[in-house]
Amino acid sequence: MDREQYRTAEIACTYHHGYGFARLAVLMPRQDLGLTVRKDPLVPNPPLLFEPEPSEQYNPGHAVILDATSKSHARQMRDASTVLYRPGEC
Repeated sequence: MDREQYRTAEIACTYHHGYGFARLAVLMPRQDLGLTVRKDPLVPNPPLLFEPEPSEQYNPGHAVILDATSKSHARQMRDASTVLYRPGEC
């Protein structure tokens, strides 16, 4: 997933055609489900000193939700999300 302050859904659509995108407040998995959400930036190897804007190889906003292993977690996060783009709408 991407943290929207670093990479908007519109930018993500330019790199991931055919995917759908939804917005989920980070507090929901953290507080409601007790899951860990942590940043996991994707940077080129070797990292460049300056990347002017996000790209497929450089995504400073990448994050992961850890321990979301049950279907119940997935359903609850889906139900708390707001759909921005359905698959194929980008």
